[in-house]
Amino acid sequence: MHWIALAILTYAACVLQTTLMPLIAVQQVRPDLLVFVAVFYALSARKSDALLACWIIGFASDLCGLSFHERSTVGLHALIFGFAALATIQLRELVFREHLLTYVFVVVGWIVVAQTLEAAFFCWTLRAWSRLGTWIMFGAYTAAYSVVLAPYVHWALKRARPLLGLDAVRTYRVRS
Repeated sequence: MHWIALAILTYAACVLQTTLMPLIAVQQVRPDLLVFVAVFYALSARKSDALLACWIIGFASDLCGLSFHERSTVGLHALIFGFAALATIQLRELVFREHLLTYVFVVVGWIVVAQTLEAAFFCWTLRAWSRLGTWIMFGAYTAAYSVVLAPYVHWALKRARPLLGLDAVRTYRVRS
């Protein structure tokens, strides 16, 4: 795995997330490009590399949106992405890693879990438990919007696999 390529891709995703994604937002709901990149690494990289890469991408996601109502959230996404990567690594032996539907379902799962935990964190720190349902629905809308963009991002990341230093997943065929 090329760590410099990861840094450049993460930086590009952060820049696009903060500049381009607000332009295509619908009622402030926009896809999360950093989740797309993290899921791709969680499904494609070696186990130890995937865990570290997802933690780094989560930390970059924290740095993209530094605070909310004077409450610092640095470390929240890094922790969520790290645990989600751990779950994805355990799951990836049971699914077809290269398949588009696997990628889409894992992206949706990551977004729903991350948005739910983030909503719970904000409700706890802001003492606004009445808004929990609204924030969870925001996460569901974000996941639904991400489904539209996920196939294109998956295609682009699969084409960039040699540049990222990720080997193709080995498949074994039984000859008859």
